[in-house]
Amino acid sequence: MGETFRPVREALGAFGIGIAEMTVTGLLGRVAADLQTSPAAVGTAISLYALGVVAGVPLITIAGARVPRHRLLPATLLLFIAGNTAALAAPNLALFCLARFVAGLPHGAYLALAAATAASLVPRERRGRATALVGIGQTIASIVGVPSAIFLGQALSWRAALALAVLVFVAAFAAVLTFVPRDTGGTVLPVAALRSPGLWAGFAVAASAFAGLYCVLSFIAPITTDVAGLPADATPVVLMLYGAGMTAGAIAGGRAADWDVARAVPIGGVAACAVLAGFAAMMDAS
Repeated sequence: MGETFRPVREALGAFGIGIAEMTVTGLLGRVAADLQTSPAAVGTAISLYALGVVAGVPLITIAGARVPRHRLLPATLLLFIAGNTAALAAPNLALFCLARFVAGLPHGAYLALAAATAASLVPRERRGRATALVGIGQTIASIVGVPSAIFLGQALSWRAALALAVLVFVAAFAAVLTFVPRDTGGTVLPVAALRSPGLWAGFAVAASAFAGLYCVLSFIAPITTDVAGLPADATPVVLMLYGAGMTAGAIAGGRAADWDVARAVPIGGVAACAVLAGFAAMMDAS
């Protein structure tokens, strides 16, 4: 496998994240009906997943401060497997919400670990593209994994859709254990680095960007049906188009980061703001 494509095994976990995270949004109504609650209440589980993502990075950073990447990476995958298995088996909303919070805990830490591991496996001039390849695993999930999971959820059950995500995490766990070398560097993030103002500025930029992204993505199913007036069967197609756009952006962003990351970030931020503002205007118009 060429140097640029060595991080594919790390991207497999990101592919599972995409399925586990976005499938619930695409099957919001079915989850609500099965748990005998409202879609808005299930939206709380989406918020708790996001809260788990936020809480998980510092918690796992501190807890795994002395654990090398090749050991911490599969540990985060085990947490994904446990959280999503608990969610698909949840008999009521309270346990479903708790399981989704647990499933969100390793999200940020895994992506940081996977990106750092991928970057360590390629020459310096290709690190931006290697890091982007990990993220592309998540965007490819929108094109292939999430629509497949939603079709499965519509045909069988939303629990079967989450089971698909669990299977991907199991495959990623096996791949990481088998193929990730031991000499990939230290932990997810040195604890001392948490005192850096620049790091927190980067966190703020990333948080604001993902907030805008997931305000749309979390309610893509009702936007598709209630606002756009499309049938429920169109939701997977909308997610595929969404994922195609994210994949193209990730490829371009990786190359832009290798060119000049200091310029690429603000340019990408302005472009994202313009697109989201245009989307909001179209929503109001409809």
